[in-house]
Amino acid sequence: AALFLSNIAIINSYISDMKLSECEFNKKYVIKSIKAADKLLKRLAELGIAAGAEITPLKLSPLKSSLLVSVYRYRLSLRSDLAEKIEVE
Repeated sequence: AALFLSNIAIINSYISDMKLSECEFNKKYVIKSIKAADKLLKRLAELGIAAGAEITPLKLSPLKSSLLVSVYRYRLSLRSDLAEKIEVE
């Protein structure tokens, strides 16, 4: 039974540590953390992108350089490298 429970814990930690860039489109996620400098974190927070916020990836640009997302009923485009730094669950 202990082995079964440890496998569930491993699976749950794997699922919850997903980057925004790896998420399915049109599915809602909650931002878990953002790995960025303080100045960028402040700017993102001004846009509503912070830990605990609900975010929905909508589509990828044709050259895969940016990701269109929906946050608090508005849409914005994030650079792909920034989407890599946002962890969601």
